[in-house]
Amino acid sequence: TLRAGLEPILDGPFAIYGAPAKLTTMLAAIPMLRKAKCVFDDNPEKIGKWTPATHLPINPPLALTRANEGVLLGTLFLASHNFASEIIPRLRQQGYCGKIIVPFPELKVINA
Repeated sequence: TLRAGLEPILDGPFAIYGAPAKLTTMLAAIPMLRKAKCVFDDNPEKIGKWTPATHLPINPPLALTRANEGVLLGTLFLASHNFASEIIPRLRQQGYCGKIIVPFPELKVINA
């Protein structure tokens, strides 16, 4: 299962990239995701708000690079997995060098 596959991967500080509606379902179904430091999203309408029920803060993507420089996190869970082919190259170009977890359609870990 996805939950079992994530246990050894989410062994340190991590954040979530993307705040789609399906993230609320993922947070309810996979309790370990609630331990995320925060969520990053591109949508200006979501930035500065909080995820429903779990109250994780939603930050702009530029804050991700700053967090990465401070070694706040080494892993990023990609909730907007359907946009992985667009998001991952942009994150690398912006200087993010940590692990990226793509949960669907099949669990995959992308290292720097």
